[in-house]
Amino acid sequence: MTDRNIFMETLHEVAEIVRTSAEAMSRDEILFYFKDMDLTKEQENMVIEYLLTPHDEEAAEEPEEPQAVEPSKAEPQELTDSRVFQMYMEDIERLPSYTEDEIRMSYINLLSGKEDAIDKITAFWYGRIVEMAKNMFNGAVNFEDVVQEGNVALFVKLKELLGTKQAVDVEEELSDSISSAMKSYISEITGEEDGEETIAGKANLVNEAVKYLEEHNGTTPDKNEIAEFTHLTMEELSDIMDIMKKAEKKGK
Repeated sequence: MTDRNIFMETLHEVAEIVRTSAEAMSRDEILFYFKDMDLTKEQENMVIEYLLTPHDEEAAEEPEEPQAVEPSKAEPQELTDSRVFQMYMEDIERLPSYTEDEIRMSYINLLSGKEDAIDKITAFWYGRIVEMAKNMFNGAVNFEDVVQEGNVALFVKLKELLGTKQAVDVEEELSDSISSAMKSYISEITGEEDGEETIAGKANLVNEAVKYLEEHNGTTPDKNEIAEFTHLTMEELSDIMDIMKKAEKKGK
């Protein structure tokens, strides 16, 4: 599969298009943005499930508090009593339990290329992901979105490790990937970070948009068409296209 950072950033960018699009996007339209990423059917289904699942219901139902509070202190305390958090807890209770030895063997099977180990490892890590999200939650983002970022990171990392036959600490690799994905997402939403990965994701989004518009319209799209399709501002689009041109010149 393609670079994980580009995949994650493209996922976020397409999620914004889905959210703001006047018309519902079809499965094929969504997957078009990922057509050069060599996704498996499972990954395609994961992408569709993530992008077409509403993430704002809890926020819409919560009434605004009349008094000013600090989200980082007040929200985590309220989180454990929320409907969404309780649903996660109920899901965890329904999952099968595994011993450390069983999971250790699943890690070995994963590295040796046995794909069925992914289901057992995923079930085992579900509760951990919810706990990690709870510890990072500060009230500035939707809790379920943070959990979903962890789930996506877990799935992508498991695919990366599958059949590698390398002597790696799978537990540490998974934990680092999940934690990094959650922190990056929170930083992106709260405006604390806009690094190279974000730029790479937007550049990939522009590339795919140009290809899509060319195929459907039969002509090369102008900046206005690209900006409207990607929901980037003209300033953002110009900056991204300048970066892409410079990268193309360096590659020659």
